[in-house]
Amino acid sequence: MKKYLPAFFALFFISSLAGADELTDSMEAALAQQSESSAPQSDVSEPAAVTESIVASDAPMEPAFDAPPSEPVKARDVLPEEARPETSLDEAVDEQGELVLDEEGNVVSAKSLLLDEAAKAGKLMLADFDAGDKPNNLGGDFGGWDKDPTDDTQGCRATFASDDSTGNIEGFALRLDYDVDSPSPAYNGFWMKLENVNALPYDTLSIDVRGASHKFTKRLKVELKTPDSRSSSFFVSGITDQWQTIQIPLKRFKGIKDWSVLSEMILVFDDVNTAPKKGTLLVDQIRFERIENGMPQKDQAKDATGYYLSDDKAPDELINRPS
Repeated sequence: MKKYLPAFFALFFISSLAGADELTDSMEAALAQQSESSAPQSDVSEPAAVTESIVASDAPMEPAFDAPPSEPVKARDVLPEEARPETSLDEAVDEQGELVLDEEGNVVSAKSLLLDEAAKAGKLMLADFDAGDKPNNLGGDFGGWDKDPTDDTQGCRATFASDDSTGNIEGFALRLDYDVDSPSPAYNGFWMKLENVNALPYDTLSIDVRGASHKFTKRLKVELKTPDSRSSSFFVSGITDQWQTIQIPLKRFKGIKDWSVLSEMILVFDDVNTAPKKGTLLVDQIRFERIENGMPQKDQAKDATGYYLSDDKAPDELINRPS
């Protein structure tokens, strides 16, 4: 009997501890019930939607209607999967965080709405460079390009200059430092993606340009491309050291057959048409416009200051309107 006494007392001690835990749990439950019965009761229950939004969020446990959300509501948060637009979900929200709707109330992308409004206004800004950074106004990339990046005797460097053509003190312009003075065949320039933009609502490509130093070319090649690798180019001449607007009728790009989809714009410096062969140009406010009256005839603007444009198949014509 004596050899079982230690085990008996150990079992009795453990049973006592378990009973104490049960008693503690019972007391806590009673106190909690008393606290709930004494607290004031509200007649208004939280809406289920609000409760769900709080549970699903990592934000502090506060009613959603007590304060506006810290960030704009995104389309991904409020649109079911099947109703989301084909374009980026972020594009379906404007700067105020509201969904962008068309005239029929359907969700559209902000970019699509911008293109529609530009077509109605007759002016679509492709690149104003005011951000001093990529991308352009259509969301497309851009940069300088070289015929031979391994040839140190030629190249084109694209940067930004705080010299906005419109006089905006906070704006920027594109700066192109070119060099085609090479013992080898040389050409380079600037490329910019147009994101397959539809140019059918417009009839003119307008570009602000000026020479940025005492050395700059007076002649520049402008090229447009389509996704099917079609391209057409046009030479601009008459560039000065003052900001001026080049207006090129789209019909002058004779190689473009489908104006509903444009993929790229290119500016070209080459060792044949560029003189001097090393210099700097500033470019700004690249845009498509609709000019209903067309371009003036040469004999109607003999004394006007303007740009003379030429290509291989057409005579020189003055197409920049006098100010």
